[in-house]
Amino acid sequence: MKNYCFIIRCIDIGEAEVNIFNTLKTKIPEKNIFYLIDQDQDDFQNRLSLPKFRRERKLQTDDRRLGWKCGDYCFYRVYDEHPDYDYYWLIESDVYIDDESLSKLITESDDNNSDLMIHNFGPRAEKWDWHSIYKEHYPKHKIYGGLFPLVRLTGSAIKDLYRERSELIANGNIDSRNMPNDESFVCSFLANNGYKCSDIKITKNGDFNLTRKHISHIKRGGIYHPVFSDYNSIFEKESLKLTAAVSNGSFAEVSYKILQRNNFNESLYEKIVGKLFDGNKIDKLRDLANTNMMESLDFSLAAFELAKNFRPGGQMLIRRSDELRAKLGQTSSVGLTPILSKKIKQKSTKSASYRDFNLGVRSLAKLQDINFNLFKPFSYEDSRLYLVNTDESAYKAPFLYSEQRDNAIILCDIPSHHVSGEINQEKITFIFSIGRCGSTLVSKLLSSTGFFEISECDVFTQTGDKDIIKTSIYIFQNFNPTKNSKISFKFRSQTNKFIDDYISNFKDANYIFLYRNKSDWAKSYSGKFNWKEGELTYTYTTGYNCLKKLKNSIKNLQIINYDKLIKDPTLISSKPEDLAAIKEIMSKDSQQGVIDNSNKEYNKAEVSKFLSNCKLEINDLI
Repeated sequence: MKNYCFIIRCIDIGEAEVNIFNTLKTKIPEKNIFYLIDQDQDDFQNRLSLPKFRRERKLQTDDRRLGWKCGDYCFYRVYDEHPDYDYYWLIESDVYIDDESLSKLITESDDNNSDLMIHNFGPRAEKWDWHSIYKEHYPKHKIYGGLFPLVRLTGSAIKDLYRERSELIANGNIDSRNMPNDESFVCSFLANNGYKCSDIKITKNGDFNLTRKHISHIKRGGIYHPVFSDYNSIFEKESLKLTAAVSNGSFAEVSYKILQRNNFNESLYEKIVGKLFDGNKIDKLRDLANTNMMESLDFSLAAFELAKNFRPGGQMLIRRSDELRAKLGQTSSVGLTPILSKKIKQKSTKSASYRDFNLGVRSLAKLQDINFNLFKPFSYEDSRLYLVNTDESAYKAPFLYSEQRDNAIILCDIPSHHVSGEINQEKITFIFSIGRCGSTLVSKLLSSTGFFEISECDVFTQTGDKDIIKTSIYIFQNFNPTKNSKISFKFRSQTNKFIDDYISNFKDANYIFLYRNKSDWAKSYSGKFNWKEGELTYTYTTGYNCLKKLKNSIKNLQIINYDKLIKDPTLISSKPEDLAAIKEIMSKDSQQGVIDNSNKEYNKAEVSKFLSNCKLEINDLI
């Protein structure tokens, strides 16, 4: 048997943690089992404090969710004091394992000399939430992922990961926004540095995932995740998702997933629904719920009855959902919430979020009562489309998201799948760019020639989901306060990673791509935002890939060089009636008032590294 230890990752030590400990000690010496507790306390025997270790080793950041995000720190803590194990296992407290499945796991791992063993190891697409964050720091790496509740690492792998995490933080370029999580960091760094990585086979039973399950429905001899010993724990973990689902008409679909993992236990369904309404049973809900929520609940209950009749896979439920909505009417509720104050400073370039506001009490309304002439898309978060009141003057600002955030007084959230309509693609112009190359100027020039201008709505920065994109474009195009027939969407450079979604769904639209001299571009970003090599390389690379795909797929594409545009703005329009307006726009600073790097000097060392290491040249595509 190989020399290894087990690390139980937890917030505190309770029944679940003790059960795992007792199971492990049937095969593992107790001295080789450690609790890693995400609480600031003194270490005691095998009970080790994670926050204390992070603080002492200067691995702390301002991220309040660091303990949740970076489970690899648990490995570093044990390795720091016990570097002589061949292998280190990490197991989370909501993993089910028994003596039978532990024996299977040990047998499997003894026959596997991989540096990393993890469930569902493999490459991850650009749409993965952690893809761009890791890529920002390691632009040349291919991105890999896995599921972190059960992981094994070798001591040599931990040593290199520990060093790399420490250097990332020491370099001072890490905050809550761009800290790579454990799955992306461990899997990608090791895979790109020659370490052997592989899947755990015993977890391939179909029930090692993110759907919460009750222990009474678990079969011995397997490893499952996540598993709870009481239904209240399942409800508490799912409560936010379920509460939102009641409002948007997807309650049946969400609860169905839970039921499917719990052998369709109908008492569990009643517990879930009853808990949402203060413990009352389903037959009393009509007296408790207001009209809007009741209409949504009617759909949920009707869909649930279908679900019970078609348990295998639930495909019938999915096929019948739209039919049920049509029968019951599109009455799913929306939320209206007063904005009491803002949490961030004016003109911030931070990505739009409802979390930027101090909010009042959310009330319910019907979708058909929302005035989309007033409310426009603001952000996409938690599977909801958020809108805010948007005055006509906001469209004249360089950045719509910033103007919306600074002046919003009401937040509206909607189930976006209920908003749809015809989109005239031929009247749409999308402006993609690598940033800092005149895209704001082009947006203003198009506006001066009769376009309704949407300059950086952050919904398009935050998702590549085709339905959300289409919903947002539909609202902007069909509830246009200027009544202009032509509309332009200028995107932040982060939208480049979603280019496949635009090419697939908007082939008849018009596209503009802007770029500039590579060296001048890097100096501009460095001087404006104090960017370093990783950020420069990632942004330039995604821009290069975006243009490459556009050239291969889109006929209505105009590629504009910034320096040529400055010399000849008639590249946008040479019509005599447009020239006076273009001349006026060219005399102004299109980004006046945007927050800058205070010293305005570019970082010569970082720019030099970028130019030396990034071999791609957009000019090669022209």
